[in-house]
Amino acid sequence: MDRTEQCKGNQRRGAENSEEIVLISKTGGRYKVDKLLFKQASAYYRALVNSGMKDANVHELTLECLSDGCLDKVVDYLSKQQADNEKIENQSVKSFEEIDEGLEGATYLQISEMMDRYFKFLSKYPLNDTTWLHILNLANKYSMKGLIKKIMNFICDNFNSLVNHADLMTLSLEEMNHFVKSEEINADGEFQIFNFIVKWLSVGVDQSRMRHAEKLLDEVRFGLMTTAEKQKSRDVIEKLNLNVRQTERNMKCRRVERVCLAFLEEYEKIHLKVLHLADVKSGIGLSLPQTNDYNAFKFNDERARPNTHPIMCSSFETCVLDNCLYVAGGVSLKSSSYQVLDNVYVYDPIHSVWSQRSNMLSPKCNFYFGEMDGELYTVAGVNMDFSALGSTTIEKYVPKEDRWYQMSSRQPVQLENFSTCCVFNGKIYMSGGLDAEGEIIKSVYKYDPATEEWHSVTPLLTGRCSHIMAPYANKLFAIGGINYNFIDRSRHIMVNIVASFFTLTHFRSRLRIFNNFV
Repeated sequence: MDRTEQCKGNQRRGAENSEEIVLISKTGGRYKVDKLLFKQASAYYRALVNSGMKDANVHELTLECLSDGCLDKVVDYLSKQQADNEKIENQSVKSFEEIDEGLEGATYLQISEMMDRYFKFLSKYPLNDTTWLHILNLANKYSMKGLIKKIMNFICDNFNSLVNHADLMTLSLEEMNHFVKSEEINADGEFQIFNFIVKWLSVGVDQSRMRHAEKLLDEVRFGLMTTAEKQKSRDVIEKLNLNVRQTERNMKCRRVERVCLAFLEEYEKIHLKVLHLADVKSGIGLSLPQTNDYNAFKFNDERARPNTHPIMCSSFETCVLDNCLYVAGGVSLKSSSYQVLDNVYVYDPIHSVWSQRSNMLSPKCNFYFGEMDGELYTVAGVNMDFSALGSTTIEKYVPKEDRWYQMSSRQPVQLENFSTCCVFNGKIYMSGGLDAEGEIIKSVYKYDPATEEWHSVTPLLTGRCSHIMAPYANKLFAIGGINYNFIDRSRHIMVNIVASFFTLTHFRSRLRIFNNFV
């Protein structure tokens, strides 16, 4: 081949490379694009050319699945590519319908870079109560998993403001599964989440969603509900004839419902309690720093507002019931002479208000104070004469009646001061402590409120008092405590950890809040 023929060949190839192809929509709209540029951008067209089919060499390509709007967005994108302008924001997107058309065209023609830019554009699009559903529908239609996750997080974070919107009823089963398993739901409480699930299940004439009821309701944390809410939800479950157990196994708090309460009283005794509240996102602290009184603080975005507890005391006991804090008994610090108290107060953290309840039947301090089946129990302790109350001293408080009852003990056992109790499987377990001679014991007893009887169970391996006993994974654990003249290594480590935690928070802002406290 001489030089003249080579030049003519180059000219022919240049002409071929610069020729255009006409894209025809399903309604007959015609759109010209640069053939080479279109081949570079579209994996669909490249596959067509490489296949050697007749359609690959024509100057017109009919796309029966794409509308004029889809092709208009594709042509606009390619022209911007030629102009080296890669920003979709400059394409004057006016509506979600236009975004849908652009994504449909890009997806069908397999223009991956165009799809990526739409995804980035939607990811930056402001989410609010009028835009989230449009973006979610697009994300689902074009399988944008990262964007779906972002929108579901938005729904969880803004659930309180969205809960009454009809749009939430359009969530798919997969999206509902994501929602109910989330740890990040900003709700007034677990009962609100329960009601939303029931409402979602009831949508539709054919009630087809009801077959998913048990799976969704099994994710509800009934342990975060008040006693009254549990009963209401139980009534709904029975009415719907569902097989849903209100179990608290492996129950976790949702993040916005976690509130840590810390108490520091004299003699370095520390109480840590957790409330499950949505309205108080930060926390509440009660402490007794350098005074004979302690204050309650409600933390939010504003300055902490103090609310003083009505009684100055120490050696009190605390318990949480229906997301309110109960403080009972203790030793009065108002006068030079110590007085053991029978007072009971309850703290409402949402309104930051203390109120008094009926007094216990007998004054006591250093006793067990716990909740079981929506009622409060006190066991043993120290009385007015600072002598130990035996295991026969059991009192039960019924919140609905604001009344205390004396529980009988048909089989009294010899457990004295500084023993430890906890509730496990509907029974009260008591372990360790000091006997009448001041000797540390290993004994463990179980109290059944139904039969009002104590039963001896397997004793501790090591005698101890002032220890911790708690259930976990269907087992009971006894941790630390005092054993005769020395402190167990486990207790020594435990006290250091708790003291360090409180000292750190105390000196920074009296009591600092940990949203992720577990």
